[in-house]
Amino acid sequence: MADIAPMTPQADLYARSTDGLTFHKAQASQESGACVEVAHDQDGNAYVRDSKNLTLPVLRFTRAEWRAFVGGVQSDEGTLTGRM
Repeated sequence: MADIAPMTPQADLYARSTDGLTFHKAQASQESGACVEVAHDQDGNAYVRDSKNLTLPVLRFTRAEWRAFVGGVQSDEGTLTGRM
């Protein structure tokens, strides 16, 4: 198994402002109660927050990063099936 480098905080990972954004709760969150909310700006950037704790930072992802994440989820990339 390959080593995974620890993620280091980056200044551009956190949203500086979410003014004017409309957050929507993910359908899976509504079903599970996990309470993840996502908003998109006019440039296609995605903003993710925990609606149960609005004091936490809002994460910001570029359009490309968000598409890669969604594509990985859709292709079941994040599971451990067959990797052990």
